[in-house]
Amino acid sequence: MSDEHLVNIHDLRPGYKNVSAHFIVLDVGEAMQTKDGHNVRTCFVADRTASVNLSVWDEWGEAIQSGFVLKLTNGYVSLWKGGLTLYIGRMGRLEKTGEFTFLFTETPNMSEMKFEAGRNADLPIPESA
Repeated sequence: MSDEHLVNIHDLRPGYKNVSAHFIVLDVGEAMQTKDGHNVRTCFVADRTASVNLSVWDEWGEAIQSGFVLKLTNGYVSLWKGGLTLYIGRMGRLEKTGEFTFLFTETPNMSEMKFEAGRNADLPIPESA
């Protein structure tokens, strides 16, 4: 996925790499300190298709505020405690493209969907399962 190809949050799946996405920050969580002394925050972000948790470290977490419209380049997607999470990555970048004005939906929350490990990791498990 090149920088020019923006992925909708609804289309994110575990294992995606080099992800570029455009979204609004709805909430910035409290910083938690790792054993290595890094500060990690979970932000809740959304675009017009869905919402997801975004994990940000150190200076990224300190700079982000609710209402920021951001473009992520070179991110990746993984599972954290069974929920989909978007990460910036070592070579990733966030760019502020605006504030407050951005069409979004909070549903579905992709971080609340459960994904199977293994072969069908890209398919969410139906709620009735």
